[in-house]
Amino acid sequence: MGVAIIGTVLAVGKNVGFRKIGERVGVYFPNVNRGENITGFTSHLQVDSSRVLYIPDTISSEQASALLGDGVAAFSSVEKLPKGSKIAVIGTNNSAYLTVQFAKKVFNHHVTVLSFGSSEGIAEAFGADASDTYSLQTAKKYS
Repeated sequence: MGVAIIGTVLAVGKNVGFRKIGERVGVYFPNVNRGENITGFTSHLQVDSSRVLYIPDTISSEQASALLGDGVAAFSSVEKLPKGSKIAVIGTNNSAYLTVQFAKKVFNHHVTVLSFGSSEGIAEAFGADASDTYSLQTAKKYS
């Protein structure tokens, strides 16, 4: 299991009104690096509903599993910064995209994406505030 748990809801607690039996879901542990995750293999798992994310049928379990893993890393990388921080995210892969999404939408950070190639259109595509081409000089500007 690790940090990417995908399954089907088998039962719902009486105070949980937004999940339904049979829904395909993923379990997200934002504090995985602080020992608050559950690891191992199991056929059943009881978790707090705040950790459960709906997985649409249009996303395969393999894709969802990868996104949950990247999502844990992305969330963990920005959660301890003061709200509204100015940050730079290096790269244009899935992890970078998810980091920008969490940074902007959850923590209201000002985000610049540093790309390894052309930075044209990257800010708009990622939903960032700005983009720049990565170099040692531009990375130092944001450290």
